[in-house]
Amino acid sequence: MDQQVQVIGRGPRQLHKVTVYIALHQAFQQAHFIILLDESWPEDREGGGEDEEESKVRKVSERYQQYGRLIDERVHINVAVIVAGNSLVNLKCSLLLENAPSVDSGHFVGMATQQEYEARVHIAQKLSVKTADVTDVIIWGNISGSSHVDLQRAKVFQYERAIWGPSDFSQPVLEIIYDRKWLQSDFLNLVSSQRATVASKSQRATAISDSNGIIAVLKAWNCNSSAKEVLSLGILSTGRYNLPAGVVFSMQVSFQDGRWSVLSDVIGDEKRAKLQIAADQLREF
Repeated sequence: MDQQVQVIGRGPRQLHKVTVYIALHQAFQQAHFIILLDESWPEDREGGGEDEEESKVRKVSERYQQYGRLIDERVHINVAVIVAGNSLVNLKCSLLLENAPSVDSGHFVGMATQQEYEARVHIAQKLSVKTADVTDVIIWGNISGSSHVDLQRAKVFQYERAIWGPSDFSQPVLEIIYDRKWLQSDFLNLVSSQRATVASKSQRATAISDSNGIIAVLKAWNCNSSAKEVLSLGILSTGRYNLPAGVVFSMQVSFQDGRWSVLSDVIGDEKRAKLQIAADQLREF
């Protein structure tokens, strides 16, 4: 049996009511926030002749098309929809957008916080600092597939070296880590394999990092964060950075006055090629 949790009635920085439903036909009524996580359904355990991955994509597509239609019919006009979890995040967000045409596309985002977290963990270990001391790691592309870890804006705090400053003093990660071979090989391999390792051992998503990411986005949407804070979010591409329009693509955004906007950066040829690989993978769905 499905369990749906939605938030109804919010004011600035206030949560007024949380309602739990166990039937899908009851969900999303006048919801202000909707958070969708990875789900398992009884039919997932049934055998079948289809390829396992194709079957999974089909079931997810059917369910999220239904979610999109319900959201289109029932939610508050200022709803904020967050798609989180381990699997098919871009596809799920795209299906919601396609099936909820009356809702502003800017109200739907996919979370890339788990990949961000894994990247920050390995950077922190390399520099002997806490994970929280590494910030502004950006995940581009397919959140659940071919993605690019971008350290161009990444900063580290509390790093002991010749230059030292107060607690709010930061230094660029790329100016501190001189081992380019590690960054281009070992680091990327560690990030790509870590989440699969954790999931296989626990049989569930790493909930702490997902939760922290969701909290960060909720605070930003509620005008309770700095406009300088950079987040990786899957959003509907409009063609920026020469990416194909109409696909949900993870990129760098910041929030101001309760709305996100894409940050403008110069994209070099190497990064552009990596982003194109991710875009090509997304267009296959």
